[in-house]
Amino acid sequence: MKTLQRKSELTFGISARGRRELVKHLKGGKLTRKEAMLAACYDCVCGYEDGKVDCRVMRCPLHPFMPFNPEGKKGRGEDSPEN
Repeated sequence: MKTLQRKSELTFGISARGRRELVKHLKGGKLTRKEAMLAACYDCVCGYEDGKVDCRVMRCPLHPFMPFNPEGKKGRGEDSPEN
């Protein structure tokens, strides 16, 4: 996984959910849990260079929260069998 070290490195990727949050983090800002998840997904898929699509990394613990997961919020929340 390619991780950005400096805010000046954010020159790739498209405008998508997570980009603003990643920039905020790189500038030293505090993120909410949701913002951190969005930023992590954006960073992991290299700025959605292949388009706004599901990453299909089913083993990732963040996949159910991935912004472009076609399953949406299925399988999480208070009605989820895990809770």
